[in-house]
Amino acid sequence: MAEISKGWLNTTQAAHYLGVSKRSLMTALELRKRNIKNLDLVLKCYGNRTLIKISSLDKIENIETK
Repeated sequence: MAEISKGWLNTTQAAHYLGVSKRSLMTALELRKRNIKNLDLVLKCYGNRTLIKISSLDKIENIETK
């Protein structure tokens, strides 16, 4: 959990933090990557990993999956 102190969560940690399933979060992140919805989320992608900034999770009121 060293990532949390730096302000970034991986997808599993972020799903747990928000109280949603990882599958729902992955759908929301895919919409963000395509610049369709959830534009307030700040992502850092490298390789197969995606990190989400905690402050962006706190700011967003609801995450859209459709």
